[in-house]
Amino acid sequence: MIRDGRSDDGTWTHDHRLDGDLWFHVDAPVGEPSRWVTLQAQRVLDWWAGTQPVWTSTVAAQ
Repeated sequence: MIRDGRSDDGTWTHDHRLDGDLWFHVDAPVGEPSRWVTLQAQRVLDWWAGTQPVWTSTVAAQ
């Protein structure tokens, strides 16, 4: 599912905006490549492949 959303250039697009009042929008317009969505998707894929450690367990232990 996550891999299916990747564009040919390796980015993921911003699919929708959240409803509600915001001070400012920090992401790309809907339909444009999104740095934040790309970051999160790549982190999930790296975690799933075992190439990225799960930081929550090491931070909680400290």
